Amino acid sequence: MKTGLFLLSIVLLFVITLFGWYVWYNEQDKAALHSLESQVAENQKQLFPEPSPQPTPTDSTASASGTITGSLSFPSEVIPPMIICAETLESDDEFCTEDTIENDRFEYELGYEITVPVGQYYVYASLPNDPYRAYYNEFVVCGLSVECESHDKLIVEVAAGEMVTDIDPQDWYNRAD
Repeated sequence: MKTGLFLLSIVLLFVITLFGWYVWYNEQDKAALHSLESQVAENQKQLFPEPSPQPTPTDSTASASGTITGSLSFPSEVIPPMIICAETLESDDEFCTEDTIENDRFEYELGYEITVPVGQYYVYASLPNDPYRAYYNEFVVCGLSVECESHDKLIVEVAAGEMVTDIDPQDWYNRAD
């Protein structure tokens, strides 16, 4: 009887030890997973930083603004996430968005819209963390063909309440900029 009780105590102690080890090991896994998730989140922030917030027009400035819209493209089978900006000619101000619009009205069914104050702009697209800018320019208007020689940027004029369409920042081929 004492031997059976002793063996039962040993087995019970072994089961409790295994259970304790199991709980401790799972907590270690959770801590490692949490650390890994934190590293992934930090890497995503570095690769895809939050865009600068685009100013929202107030009622008094809404009439002094317009919209620029166009199609997006990229020389591959997939169009990656990109930033689309309108830079003013008279200052260093830029109005940017990372928001894209899926709609069949756009070439390749992907486009953008940016609300900007009345003025003149150059419009470009870029990949996050890549300094190259694919502008809306004469090469785009000419048809992106090898026969098109000029890559001069085109000025986009925006009037109050106007939507300027077909401003396609697609010159991914001019590496001279």
